[in-house]
Amino acid sequence: MTVPPAKKHWAPSDEEDVLMKRWKQIIALILFSAILGVTLFWLHGYVETLGELAKQQLDVAVERAQVLLYGLGAVTLMLSLSAAFYVGRRARRGLRDQHLEVPRGTYTGAEAVRICRWLFGLAIVLALAGIGCAFTIHRLVQTLLQV
Repeated sequence: MTVPPAKKHWAPSDEEDVLMKRWKQIIALILFSAILGVTLFWLHGYVETLGELAKQQLDVAVERAQVLLYGLGAVTLMLSLSAAFYVGRRARRGLRDQHLEVPRGTYTGAEAVRICRWLFGLAIVLALAGIGCAFTIHRLVQTLLQV
């Protein structure tokens, strides 16, 4: 009795793997751009509607503008924190492996560690910038409501 040979699973070569990563990045960029475009289009219409509403019912327009500003602050905070998380996780992995792959090449050893430390700094700046934007928008709304 003979044992049949084990099936070989298809695995992409290094070139195919890089190509698939590039396509994923391109598709993600296109989707992000489309979502951003639709959001800006909606936001422009919403602000126009608020302007017309302010002529008739100022109190209602102020409440809706307040909700809009708080929502924009929350979105800004979430985007900056998620970007900080991604950059920090990438830096942590690079420090652990002492290996960092970027689109322009691969860094190893001390050079990878140095770049990863800079990435940790960038992650902290991104997180603090998002938190600062959210608090600034909150303070702006509170100041405008007191006037």
